[in-house]
Amino acid sequence: MYNPIELAEQIGSLLHSGRNVFLVGPTDSGKSWFATNELVPYLNQQKITTKYFNNCDIIVNSTAGVDVAVVNEVESLQDQGYLETIHPEELPYYSNEYLAKVTRWHKALSIINVPGVFIVSREKQAIPHFVEQVHSLDWNSKPADVIEFTREPGME
Repeated sequence: MYNPIELAEQIGSLLHSGRNVFLVGPTDSGKSWFATNELVPYLNQQKITTKYFNNCDIIVNSTAGVDVAVVNEVESLQDQGYLETIHPEELPYYSNEYLAKVTRWHKALSIINVPGVFIVSREKQAIPHFVEQVHSLDWNSKPADVIEFTREPGME
């Protein structure tokens, strides 16, 4: 069952130890709401200075004075082969235009020099593979833990 306090504590513990976190869940499952209404306030209460980026297009030059970055709408390409396997009718799975955009995002993400929470959307079928197979950040190969975001419908 979805417990936002426990989830925030789990993520906070990982961040405190210097780890990065991918928070992965379905589109419109409440990941962004959780990040802005539960996670960031929790981290700030723990005296962890946090900067929230709504998407990769607005990442600015520096995270000076920030302990943790939380970035919404991040894309990972580490499971691209799997996504192509489960969607053979959509080859290529990502268009060249989208891949160019992701390359720009990864370049922007590479300037973040503090631990981060990176929010990724995946369809339910692809989440277990992501959780099992992704262990590092695409843009700098630093280790990352993956936490599946799950909550029951109607819960906030």
